[in-house]
Amino acid sequence: FLIGSSPWGGRALAWVMEKRGLRSTARGGTDDDAGPGMKTHAHEVAELRLESHEVHVWWRRVDAGHFLDDTRGWLSDEERRRGERFRREEDALAFVARRLFLRGTLARYVGRAPGALCFTEGPHGKPSLVDSGGIEFSLSRAGAWALLGVARVRALGVDVERLDARLEEAEELSRLAARVLTPGESAELEARAPEARAGAFLQLWARKEALLKA
Repeated sequence: FLIGSSPWGGRALAWVMEKRGLRSTARGGTDDDAGPGMKTHAHEVAELRLESHEVHVWWRRVDAGHFLDDTRGWLSDEERRRGERFRREEDALAFVARRLFLRGTLARYVGRAPGALCFTEGPHGKPSLVDSGGIEFSLSRAGAWALLGVARVRALGVDVERLDARLEEAEELSRLAARVLTPGESAELEARAPEARAGAFLQLWARKEALLKA
């Protein structure tokens, strides 16, 4: 089942691929509405309810300035070290903001403080929550935006892509399509109006990325 959200004026596309048909709930924030895990103090953890037939999809700006300094205490030592490895300050701040967004949101599903959450990685590098109570998640980012999908006892993958101006060039789009699309998908793309092909290509690409993350 494919769940899509495109809240950024058509300049970005977000897709969720789940292994079975589920109902989705899309949630997000504007620049003034931080959403969970960003402008939420550590003591404010209101639990969220998630049914087994639902997928919750959250989007959030994660560029510099969209989090509070006092939430940095939520980060683990490893997350802090990873943030310090970035050469550019804006990249480091964006990484920190993504981790705060992830921790602040997941904490509300498992009823624990954001800083108390522990993560592990599977054999292929996919992160998961320790003692999750069945909560599964997938996180993706593109530019200043992050997308988070949350489900219960069901593997899922999410992907968000930004519409690059280069994709609107016919030669570049044809080159990429030949590399990553099946013959059937290529035919589907060619059937679109020229001005719609870049967006259609990103839809196909994001579906593949999300499926690989599931």
